[in-house]
Amino acid sequence: MSTGGACHILVVDDDRELRALVGKYLGEHGFRVTQAANGREMMNAIEVG
Repeated sequence: MSTGGACHILVVDDDRELRALVGKYLGEHGFRVTQAANGREMMNAIEVG
């Protein structure tokens, strides 16, 4: 699947290792990834863009 770098995924999980694993996998498959550990970080990431 080719995304052309157009898709940006926000990965939210309180488990740092799982978040890193998912983020790495998605990044290796062409997605732009932002990670957040909790709801507050998630909302900040959404507001910042």
